[in-house]
Amino acid sequence: MPSYTAYGLRIQSALPLPELAVAEGDADVVIRLARVEPLRPEGKGFESCLQATDGELRVVLDGVGRFAFRRGREVIVDPVPGVEESALRRAVLVFAMGMLLHQRGCWLFHASAADISGRAVAFLGGPHAGKSTMAAVLHSRGHPVLADDIMAVHMDAGHPIVLPGLPHLQLWPDSASSVGISPDTLPRVFRDTEKRARSVAQRFSEKPVPLNCVYLLGEGPAPEIESLQPKEALVELIPHWYWVHQTSMEFLRTLGLSSCFFQCAGLAKSVPVRRLKRQWSLEALPELAQMVEEDVATNARPKTM
Repeated sequence: MPSYTAYGLRIQSALPLPELAVAEGDADVVIRLARVEPLRPEGKGFESCLQATDGELRVVLDGVGRFAFRRGREVIVDPVPGVEESALRRAVLVFAMGMLLHQRGCWLFHASAADISGRAVAFLGGPHAGKSTMAAVLHSRGHPVLADDIMAVHMDAGHPIVLPGLPHLQLWPDSASSVGISPDTLPRVFRDTEKRARSVAQRFSEKPVPLNCVYLLGEGPAPEIESLQPKEALVELIPHWYWVHQTSMEFLRTLGLSSCFFQCAGLAKSVPVRRLKRQWSLEALPELAQMVEEDVATNARPKTM
């Protein structure tokens, strides 16, 4: 089986994953194609589509297949007959990798992240808030991308380190155009969406980077960066914990709701959380990017790696 790399892991996969860089060496994770025993009972909706046993999680993704996750080291994929390979790869790269990282103890947030002079900055916000767009404009200004959609954080001696994720961005056509890329030259993320996949492999952080600051994207009459106290930051971070974004309440209970509060509180205590206010305008992106660059330069935290 070919081997790839993502999130600092060497991944041996029976399913081709051309979106990832090829790697050599012993595998940390193995992805196999094999039968996964049905869940009992197996119904509709996430409430009846997840079962947890000692060291293993089994999940059903409607229209895609059954998955088994074993101790953060092995993923068994049992596709439904006729599923498109692109849909199966997407499920493996996003949902399955997220579940695997959760089993390995990583903190996951629905965010984009970029590397500014060896310090990671993360952008969180609701749908269409501009998370990927902010990473794209920083990338166009020479800063490597670290993550998009899933930001995986590893705690090192009490300090969060952002792991390099997948080397691409998901951009709406107008966002791609705003950084000088013709959306017509980019493939669609899904067949039924206008969102496009932009490879950033040539300027991508391949090593973990210490997290310097988290920016919550918000609206305001003028560009402004506002610092939040840890208690307020905790409340603001919870909706952006990755599994809150992805799944149902029953699913969250199975994963452990305490993990959500522990990880959000840990992030709020360990790095500055700031609100980046602006009027939403693609023309203002260079000014916003410069504000972030200056904020990092002024309030740079010591590098811990």
